[in-house]
Amino acid sequence: EEAGVNESVFTILNNVAGFRIGSLVAAEDFADKVNYKWSSSLLLTATFIIVMRDFAFKPIQCYTPPEWPHPWEEYAENYCWVQNNYHVANRHPPDYYQWVPFVLALECLLVYIPHVIWNFLSKRSGVDPNGLVRLAKQSVDLDERRRHRLVLHLVTEIEEAMGLHEARQNWQNKSKAAKNLLECLYGMLPCFWYGRKSGFALFFLYLINKLVHLCAALGHLFMMRSFLGFEDLHFGWTCAVDLVRGREWRQTRVFPRVTFCDIPIKHLGQWNTRSIQCVLPLNILNEKLYIFLWFWTVFCISLTVISTICVAAHNLLPVLLPCFWYGRKSGFALFFLYLINKLVHLCAALGHLFMMRSFLGFEDLHFGWTCAVDLVRGREWRQTRVFPRVTFCDIPIKHLGQWNTRSIQCVLPLNILNEKLYIFLWFWTVFCISLTVISTIVWLVRVFTPKIRQQFVKKYLHKLALLVDKAKDEEEHQLRKDFVRVFLSLDGLFLLNLMEHNAGNMCVTEIIFNLYSRYKEQRREDRRGERHDLNDGSDGPSAVDRHDGLNAKTSKA
Repeated sequence: EEAGVNESVFTILNNVAGFRIGSLVAAEDFADKVNYKWSSSLLLTATFIIVMRDFAFKPIQCYTPPEWPHPWEEYAENYCWVQNNYHVANRHPPDYYQWVPFVLALECLLVYIPHVIWNFLSKRSGVDPNGLVRLAKQSVDLDERRRHRLVLHLVTEIEEAMGLHEARQNWQNKSKAAKNLLECLYGMLPCFWYGRKSGFALFFLYLINKLVHLCAALGHLFMMRSFLGFEDLHFGWTCAVDLVRGREWRQTRVFPRVTFCDIPIKHLGQWNTRSIQCVLPLNILNEKLYIFLWFWTVFCISLTVISTICVAAHNLLPVLLPCFWYGRKSGFALFFLYLINKLVHLCAALGHLFMMRSFLGFEDLHFGWTCAVDLVRGREWRQTRVFPRVTFCDIPIKHLGQWNTRSIQCVLPLNILNEKLYIFLWFWTVFCISLTVISTIVWLVRVFTPKIRQQFVKKYLHKLALLVDKAKDEEEHQLRKDFVRVFLSLDGLFLLNLMEHNAGNMCVTEIIFNLYSRYKEQRREDRRGERHDLNDGSDGPSAVDRHDGLNAKTSKA
């Protein structure tokens, strides 16, 4: 047990240590790594800085009347931090600064999701592009003998992967008629009677595991509802809607910031009760935390239900969608999934822009450029009303049974950092969008242009001119065209381009040479088989033999 714990800790530390900028070799290009690797690293760093500034230092400083003692001053600053301040010009409360670390963390998750989707879909396309690209990268640092063995292994893997689309006409043989539901249920009965020998016990236990996960997530929801004192299970959605609509805790009575406490004090032999006003800054964090946990739990429940249905359908119903089976064998499924990955990256970046605009309260999407121009021109926040440094806060104070309001002036040093941070994030997001669009166009031209596809393979074959005969005749030229169009197809060229981008030219040169040599040998064997069939079907010499004899006489002459 201790060894298992140590191994788990080592795996976690290894994964954390592997999260370094530029260290990842995967089936992605530079634009993809900028989108999910660099962007997530920058957002995580920004989140850490803002959290440290919020909780390790004083995020707000307020000017209080001189007659107030120090405890009153601390109370006023905590109150003004948990409540929304306002600017004296428009009395509009800048209510975003409390949410900055949480929104940054959400944006970090948003930019990383496309990478997870691409890995999930690519492994189910019949090819493991990430594994092939990593092996190609490893071969660069090996000695000649080990590199040759690894290249041959890569060639075999690519050859088998590209051979998948040749079997697309045989997908009917792999599909059978769907079993009747009663037969499926009847097939589950041996699990109860024969246990491990039934052939169904392991899958049945896995379904039980899914059910346990579902019960645990539902129990989490009920526990949060009971602990927080809500009456229904959709409390997270209700709190989120209230926050979006600007309803304060005084109206919702959820996660109160200001409370009262009755303290019994014994004075002159009698117990007197003093009511004091208290502020709970921790409820700002609790509010955001439990809203996130509610949405996360609902997401886990939905994911578990969908996963259970998919696993049950895959194991109990042998027939899947024929179009999906055909797609995996079509020769362009992997590249099609990669285009979807590009689209998801683009949508995530655009969503990042819209989220920042809505979160900061701007009216257009070019707010980053506007703020940068204002800074260059020397326009201060008093003129732009963006990221205010000085605000006012109204504090209700109960005195002699009546509520009195005192207005104090506060400074928000954190908004200096927020201003620079969001200007940088705006320019970075626009850069990521531009890079993704350019990268997508380049891939479309590179893969869908026949001449460029032919030139890509021809370039590497010419590097091995001493090992491969030059394409001088029409037959060799046609053979190379068939190699690119029929054998490699779009997915093969896509994989080779990814290997060139991540591992360099040397490995790709050896892979193309071995693939082309094997393809030529296979074509020769096919021709020998055709020639043998023609000879068996006729008494005289075949047309192929006569053609070969004529070529031999011509060459001798």
